[in-house]
Amino acid sequence: RVILNLPSGLIEPNDLSPETAARREFREEVGITLKNLVPLNSKGIPTDARSLTRKNFFFLGMPTNPLKINKPRIQKTEFIARFLVHIDHWLTFMEFGIVENFSIAATLLALKKINKL
Repeated sequence: RVILNLPSGLIEPNDLSPETAARREFREEVGITLKNLVPLNSKGIPTDARSLTRKNFFFLGMPTNPLKINKPRIQKTEFIARFLVHIDHWLTFMEFGIVENFSIAATLLALKKINKL
């Protein structure tokens, strides 16, 4: 079974902030450098009700212009295929149940931020 999700990852010891981690993860997993990041939740959302210290931070990213796509640097344990999806198709994928939970939360926060929800 295939599950779709947005680029994500952990905050590494070298990351100065959740924003730094988001930029790094996007560059590693997608191969695109982000020019701007807009925070979608300032305090993070707990990953689990039993662990309030592990949190997800969501951002809306704007790539550099002109867009330059580099080869992703993924770990050997990861399987990643990158592709662009129109938002209407992404919302349909959400309805079909093939989008991971935190990607759904990030999508809803992004749509709210750009006044499309």
